[in-house]
Amino acid sequence: HGTRVGVFQQVFVDIGDEQSIEQSLSTFSGHMTNIIRILDALEGPALVLLDELGAGTDPTEGAALAMSILEHLHKRGAKTVATTHYSELKTYAYTRSRVENASVEFDVETLRPTFRLLIGVPGSSNAFEISRRLGLSPHIVDRARQFLTQEQERVEDLIQGIHATRAELEKERAEAHRLRAEAQRMREEYERRYGDAQRKAAERVEKARAQAQQILATARREAEAVIAELKQALREQREAERMQAIQSARSRLARARQAVEPTEEEQRARRRGEVPRGLKPGDKVRVVSLDTTGYVLSEPDADGNVLVQAGILKMTVSLTDLERASEEQPAAGAGGPARMRTHGKGLAVSKAREMSPEVDLRGLMVEEALERVDKFLDDAVLAGLPQVRIIHGKGTGALRKAVTEALRHDRRVESYRLGGVGEGGDGVTVAKLRE
Repeated sequence: HGTRVGVFQQVFVDIGDEQSIEQSLSTFSGHMTNIIRILDALEGPALVLLDELGAGTDPTEGAALAMSILEHLHKRGAKTVATTHYSELKTYAYTRSRVENASVEFDVETLRPTFRLLIGVPGSSNAFEISRRLGLSPHIVDRARQFLTQEQERVEDLIQGIHATRAELEKERAEAHRLRAEAQRMREEYERRYGDAQRKAAERVEKARAQAQQILATARREAEAVIAELKQALREQREAERMQAIQSARSRLARARQAVEPTEEEQRARRRGEVPRGLKPGDKVRVVSLDTTGYVLSEPDADGNVLVQAGILKMTVSLTDLERASEEQPAAGAGGPARMRTHGKGLAVSKAREMSPEVDLRGLMVEEALERVDKFLDDAVLAGLPQVRIIHGKGTGALRKAVTEALRHDRRVESYRLGGVGEGGDGVTVAKLRE
């Protein structure tokens, strides 16, 4: 995608060694004869391919001549690809506009090209390394390095450094692409789960609203019927029937009111404590209207509203709809405190008998895992377990960090640590629960 292909009226090529004893042509002369013919025949848009431009003669003069030829072809508008081992030409490409270095990657370990084209990076001859691997004496190779000028050594080291840096950047870019794809997948999964949670919450609210409307409609019909009976009794002026109608009306109104308004027992069941004061992030609270528990994320604002996290949902709740949640505080009921304590003790014994002291979160998304940890800790506290094991695995460490952060703010947890030898190591977190 994005590739553009040039269309040329002429294509010229000078590749190979055209030396000839019969024609008194050296390697340099053979190449130069071809280049002269190319320059004479060059007219319109052309592609010129030159192999080892300026080779076969003194390197200094050959490099200078090669730069002059490339400059002439550039001015004539030809698209030119030239191969070279001259450092001067590599520098020339860096200092001229619309001229670019390129190289084909070479694996020195296997002495094979990888056939990956690297644009903007000059090639390295690797002559010393190739000679050494082919069996040339290391003493000779080391001595050859001493003949290089400091400038030549710096250029070669620079090129080698560029290749190493590019390879490292390629690895980092590939890892960045992988992490970005993983982040995108997690974001899509979170948005899907968040959307599902919002839809379910809306369905629950709509269901509650429909039930309330039905109750109100029933109460309204009952009240209208009572009023009609009272009017009829008053019109007939019969004392006995009037008193009977009034008594019946009172009973039906009481039943209608019970359907709409909660009784004192229901009110006590809904609210188990006073309106909380001094709430701080991390405090566990109960949302009275929804009969669900969560954790405070922010202090109350000027209007008395608090941001609460309940499971995977975040909601803004008025202080009047909150109360502090405590695992030690039993819910009120018709059976009285003694009966509730007896029932709670029996439930704890049952829980302790059935409950495992560990939970496995491997393979779960972070939100789903935290929801399971919250339910697991509730059951563990109710069962009276002193210590639990949370198995999250090692992996990337994201799940372990999320679990650790949740435990740090959880008032049910006294302390926590990573598993030791024989406990699962870094793949397990051991939490000690408050008594």
